[in-house]
Amino acid sequence: LNVYAFKSFTVADTVSASAGGTFAGNVAFGANATFGDNDKAVFGAGSDLQIYHDGSDSVISESASGNLLIQGDNLYLQNPAGSSTYIRAKNGLEVDLRYNGSPKLATTSTGIDVTGSVTADGLVVDGNATISSAAGSLYLEDNNYTAGQKVFGVTSKSGDLLLRSFTDDKLTATNRLGIGHSTGDISFYEDTGTTPKFF
Repeated sequence: LNVYAFKSFTVADTVSASAGGTFAGNVAFGANATFGDNDKAVFGAGSDLQIYHDGSDSVISESASGNLLIQGDNLYLQNPAGSSTYIRAKNGLEVDLRYNGSPKLATTSTGIDVTGSVTADGLVVDGNATISSAAGSLYLEDNNYTAGQKVFGVTSKSGDLLLRSFTDDKLTATNRLGIGHSTGDISFYEDTGTTPKFF
């Protein structure tokens, strides 16, 4: 073992050539400590925490019965260049998940905030569900329709409730049934969806 590679020792420090080096005190390095492939930085009496590179992957391995704690006021998981954030956690504030650097799912003081569309295999709401938009729509799609999706939607427009059929891209809507917010009138539209013919 080349003891001259270390910056300083104390009287309590000992070096064992057979074990590779045992130190009872602190060790200070004036430069980098370099580990080769599969050479590990090992912590704990039972090698509970290991940090190493196996030639292909970089590994932080924790096998103790306790928890792996990463502590800090603000935590950022980023790309190697530090130019894009995958996950951000702020002390006492939000935790957000990002796509290409843009927040998509964030925790709030009352729940979560989602930016963009939500695709799920199912949905169970235990409480009230609110769609808030200038002309918010709830779409019902038939994915088994061979010629494309048949889409129906319930839309709030100027306070009235409209049952509409939509094109597959949801850009073109045709009114089918309307319920007036202030009057309670029910209107049935003709085939073009422009004029109520029966109410």
